[in-house]
Formats: sequence, structure tokens, C-alpha cells
Amino acid sequence: MKLTILFLSFIAHFCTSQPFFHLVGPSSLFGLNNGINAIECKKYFENVTDIESLNHHEFAAFEHCVFYFLANRAQQQVGSQGFHFGSAIHPIASMPPTYNDLRLSVSKITIQHFHLNEFMRDLNIAGYLELRWNDERLKWDPQQFKVQQIRIASANHLWVPFLTGQGYETALRNDYESMEVRRIDVRNTGNVTAIVGFKFATFCDDTDFKHFPDDIYRCCFYLEPMNQRSIVRLISDGQPVFTDPKYFRDYGWTLSGTVPLVYMDPSNVTQLNFCLNLQRSSSSLKTELRIPAWSCGILFLFVPIFTNIRIQLITKLFLLLLQFFTLLLFTNRVSPQLGSTANTPTILQVLELGLVLNVISIICTFCVLALTKLRIYNQPPWDIMINASNLINRFIYIFESASDYQDLEALELQKDPAADGAQLINASKKPPLVDNRFRSDWVGCFLAFHAVAISILSLAFLLGFVFIR
Repeated sequence: MKLTILFLSFIAHFCTSQPFFHLVGPSSLFGLNNGINAIECKKYFENVTDIESLNHHEFAAFEHCVFYFLANRAQQQVGSQGFHFGSAIHPIASMPPTYNDLRLSVSKITIQHFHLNEFMRDLNIAGYLELRWNDERLKWDPQQFKVQQIRIASANHLWVPFLTGQGYETALRNDYESMEVRRIDVRNTGNVTAIVGFKFATFCDDTDFKHFPDDIYRCCFYLEPMNQRSIVRLISDGQPVFTDPKYFRDYGWTLSGTVPLVYMDPSNVTQLNFCLNLQRSSSSLKTELRIPAWSCGILFLFVPIFTNIRIQLITKLFLLLLQFFTLLLFTNRVSPQLGSTANTPTILQVLELGLVLNVISIICTFCVLALTKLRIYNQPPWDIMINASNLINRFIYIFESASDYQDLEALELQKDPAADGAQLINASKKPPLVDNRFRSDWVGCFLAFHAVAISILSLAFLLGFVFIR
């Protein structure tokens, strides 16, 4: 008799529980044998009226039960259409929500780490982004389950649209690109939000190399769907690329991101494009290059303050030595980065301009110094040359060399002999007096020419500097 009562009780319990088992599906399909069974889900669905009263582990189990209900319902819908899946896989994880256009929103692209190889021009970034899409299979009535949002425990339980920076054929073999799901939240409306970590690599363009070391590296990324590429349509939220203040380190670079843009490529696949601009924020390299360049430029402009032409020549030769040393420094610091651009840095152009003009100035000074030592002037210069040289030497005192006239002062004394010794000068000494007088005029013309030439070279350096900048 007792056995009969127990058997009837079991039959009654099985009949009342059969709709629920039909609701959640077989346990082997969704892993209900791993700590969560159908009886526990039945307890949550029937007895829980306020989810805030659940403990953390109880709420996690409740979320599992809601997802299992949605997965079983999706499998029944697919089965009613003639598609049958085994117990190892279910359609909510293997099939996209729709085979029409699926709108995938990409937002909150955040950079946490980056590494720039300045010589190879490649950039590696790591961070996370947010993906949003709608899955009609994940809708439920919030009045039925008393919850409006659940968190999916594993990305393997749900179809997730991953992105890649290459085509699908090469993305799986690229060691520099990867994506991992960090969190998935589902709302009762079917809206899915996934936080996805990424690691991408790209090559940078340094067309701004002319302004080295203030040049800007422009590194662009092109993302496209990895799976179901023909139906996924990417959408941008219009927000620029962010940096994570908790983990991001600039490493001496200023990083700024552009607003992601979406466009269709010729193969009818949507691509998301965003660029990162990197500029050096450290002043050590700028100081290392600018101090020698500025020193050579200022010394070139102020060489004429040395009134003696010999001292000017020695100073210019010393400046030429400094310019060659600076050029060697620039070769060591700049030349290794010239491989991907045809531009020459502005600071290097200024050094080249100063070097060329300094060589011309040395040649000019050397020629004038040699001409002032000649004593073969038998004819005087033209009057216009004498007047012009006197005018130039009178107003441009900075170029006039007093020591160059030391021997000329003695010659001037011989042009008008003094009373105490003038009578002793014989006629044979008059031609040298005439030659000496002519030489004095020629030296004045040469000094004026030197002043004009140096002024023109200095003006050319200033104009060239302004033009280059």
C-alpha cells in the first residue's frame, strides 16, 4: 500500500514538473548538472519575488536560469523551422540573431597601453571597447523573472561579433591582434552590451617629419567584422578615442585620438577607421638638437663684431668645426629615422643653410684679407668706389677693422712729409708714396666690399630661416 502511494506521488510530481522541464530543456544541454539543476531553477522562478533579497551566489544562479530559459526557447524556435542541433551546441551561441543587416555599435574605444617602435614605424595598442547589438532571442518579460538585466557568465554561451584589423583569412594567424570578451550584459529588451578587450597593431605615417623633433606620428587602424562580415553593419557613436587614466602611461608621448568613422569598402564590408596622433612630450631631445643649432646660428650672425678680419676668419673656421660636429650629432640622432620619408627636418635645413653660408663667408673673408696685403696697386680706384667705400665704412662701424689700418697709418704719414724730415726725402722715393696712397684707397674699398658681403650673407641667413620655418 505504501509503495502504491509513493508511486502515485511520484507520477503527480512528474506531471506538475513536466512543463518546467520542458521550459528549461534537458540539463545536459545547458550544463544544469554543473551546480545548477532544474529543481533549483524551479525554486527561483516560483518563490523569488524580490531579487534584491538574493545573495551574490544566489543571484548568479538566478541569472543562469534566466539565460537557460532563453537558450531553450531559442532552440525550440529553430527546431520548429526544421533545424535540429545536437546536445553539444545550441543556436543562441552558434547562429547570429538575424541574417539580415545586423547593426553593431562600436563605442568607448579606450587605450590602456601602447608601444611605438620609432624606427620601424609600428604601433601596438591594448585596451577595450564596447559593442552593442540587439538579439531578439534574448527578450523576456520583466514581470515574469523580476529582473531587467542579467550578466552572461561565459562568452561561449552567446553569439558575439568580434572585430579584426585584417581579413578573416589572416586574422587568426596574426600574433599582434587579439580580442577577448571581458563582460556581457543583456537587457530584457534584447539589447546586448559587451566589453571587449583588444590588442591591435599597425604602421604609422610620419609625413610631418619636416618638424622633427616636434613631428606627429599618425597611426590609423581599420577594423572590420571577423565573422558574418556580409551582414554586420558597424556604427560609430561619434566619440573620440579615450585613454584610461588608471593604466595609461604616456612614456614621453602625447597621444590624441580621432573620432571613428565608418565606411564601406569595395567588397561590401563595413570598416571602422580611427587614428591616433603621437607627438613627443619630452624636451630632452628637443634641447639636445636645438642648442647646437641655435648656437651656430647666433655665432654666425655675431662674427662681424670682431673688428679684426683675421679674428673673424679664425672665428668662422671655429664655427665651421662646430657645424661639422653638430652635423655628426644630427646624423646620429636623425638619420636612422629618415627611411620612410623624403622630408628633411627644419632644424637640419637651418644647419645646412648656416654651413653653406659660413663657407661662402670664409671664402669671402679670406679673399679680402689676401687683397689687403697686396702692394701692386699702380692705379687708383674709381671715384665712385672711393666715395661708396667711405660712406659704407663710416656708417657700418661694426665691420671696420682698426688693426687693418695700423700699417696704413704709417703710409698716410708718408703721403704728407713732416717739416722736420721732409727735405731729406729724395725723388726716388716718390713712386712708392703714390703706390702707398693708392693701396690705402683700395684697402678701404675691399673692407667696404667685405662689409656688404657679410651683410648680404647675414640677411640671407635670416630670410632663409624665416622661409624654412
